Amino acid sequence: MHGSNRHAVTLFNTRLTPEVAVFNLGGKPSDNFLSSSGIGLRSVISMLTLTRPPHALIAACLGSHALLFYPYARLPENFRKLKPSRRSRTQAAKPRGDAGPAPLATKDAYARKLCRLCGAAAAQPEDIYHLTISCPHLAKPRAAIHASLPSLAGYLLQSVRDSYTRRGKILEAFSGEELAALEAFISGAPLPVPEQSFITYRLLLAAPWPSSLARRHNYLTGVGLGCVFDFALASHLRRMCNSWANWSNNHLHAIAQTWQAACRELESRNAAEALAADIDADGAALAAAPGLVQ
Repeated sequence: MHGSNRHAVTLFNTRLTPEVAVFNLGGKPSDNFLSSSGIGLRSVISMLTLTRPPHALIAACLGSHALLFYPYARLPENFRKLKPSRRSRTQAAKPRGDAGPAPLATKDAYARKLCRLCGAAAAQPEDIYHLTISCPHLAKPRAAIHASLPSLAGYLLQSVRDSYTRRGKILEAFSGEELAALEAFISGAPLPVPEQSFITYRLLLAAPWPSSLARRHNYLTGVGLGCVFDFALASHLRRMCNSWANWSNNHLHAIAQTWQAACRELESRNAAEALAADIDADGAALAAAPGLVQ
């Protein structure tokens, strides 16, 4: 999974399955169910009414390209000085002389890379999936995500149930086995690693899925959450989308901060080792040169 285009197709187009009947789609995006949202429809991010955009969540949706943008990439040290003033924003200054637009990122910047923290021997791609799911250097923020997943799942289930209660309806979306698996997960029951990765990554990126997608892999808890999204009408759940996005953005910020700290530590260690190697090489050269050292 790499590249923003492939990442978007993986997260969104897989939700436009044949099981989503055309007559279930509303006349406008906000009338659709969350599980049928995606390209050309309505996503959780497009439903937000937050005062501040969730930068970490929006960037994470780019997959491997996310690491080129804030907060996963470091801002320049003089960032605040580079920020244009209010006057310069209102008065669009024309470039002088041969000044042209800022150069775009080179093609090499978007090439697939191996995780610098895990090393070449691990052969793990350096992308947002690896950082959030399997990188051993980010175990602490990942443990916090896993600890809060059951409460998020319970909140999503209760929010959808409340939206049906307000309209005088009853949410009837589950079989007994799927509901039991979901309630067991909310109560703290552990999940198999593949299913945990499936649920963690999609909840972390605020990407709902249909029950049919999880049913293909026999993920009962994933099917239960997919049933919630199959019956979650987007226009009635803006508050839930805001809370979900805030949860995702906070945890992704923690991932980004830990990632940057680990990268800085790696750079410092590499610089120290390079300096020590240079000193040793200079000492060996002086010792080998006759007459220079008395």
